[in-house]
Amino acid sequence: PRNMWEGDKMSEPTGAHADWAREVAKEQNVGLLDLNHLLAEKYDSLGKDATTALYADGHVHTTYAGAELSAKVVIDALQALPDHPVAKFLREKPAATW
Repeated sequence: PRNMWEGDKMSEPTGAHADWAREVAKEQNVGLLDLNHLLAEKYDSLGKDATTALYADGHVHTTYAGAELSAKVVIDALQALPDHPVAKFLREKPAATW
């Protein structure tokens, strides 16, 4: 999500990208890791100042630390899926180098 806030909550994205992904998943009857929602929740827990520090341009693109946080949110969401369908593809710890 973009670094946009309504009070102490990050504005959850709607419109072209976020809504389109949700609509396609619903129409195709497939699961969706709603990363816009999951990241907005994570950013809410960090607060506006800490979150803003994770944006390289202050609005859209994250820093390396922001990218790592996003990756962690993705991994946590995948691990929370029923029957953990991607478990065999995940490492216990991140690789030392990419």
